[in-house]
Amino acid sequence: MGFSKEDIALVVKSTSLWASILSGLAGGVMMLKLGINRALWLFGFVQIVTIGGFIWLANFGHFDNITSTELWRLGIVIAAEYIGVGLGTAAFVAFMARETNPLYTATQLALFTSLSALPSKGLGMLSGYVVGAIGYYDYFGYACF
Repeated sequence: MGFSKEDIALVVKSTSLWASILSGLAGGVMMLKLGINRALWLFGFVQIVTIGGFIWLANFGHFDNITSTELWRLGIVIAAEYIGVGLGTAAFVAFMARETNPLYTATQLALFTSLSALPSKGLGMLSGYVVGAIGYYDYFGYACF
């Protein structure tokens, strides 16, 4: 899309931390009212919807010149993504904690956490090839599903 690694680092590091912390706390409070199962569905849906921000950003095409407007757009999309991540993580960690046996909590949480990371790591290493083949717009469209 035309963003340099420095642009991405600046925006991600300045927006992702606070968005994920605040949304994780909000997700914990909301989960108390919703329950873990409903929160998993709702927050998972929020994560899918936030991918739409990347579709919106990719719709602008390749940026030849990155100005503050493009950085703000990227910042909004990244903040929205990390709000979804914070909400989803709060519900997912609560779900894993609920499903563990009290006698083996540490072992089972470590195992569940490791297993939950496998799909993103396995599929993530292929994403560059997919983007190269179909472009960012279609890639993010497929990522919603």
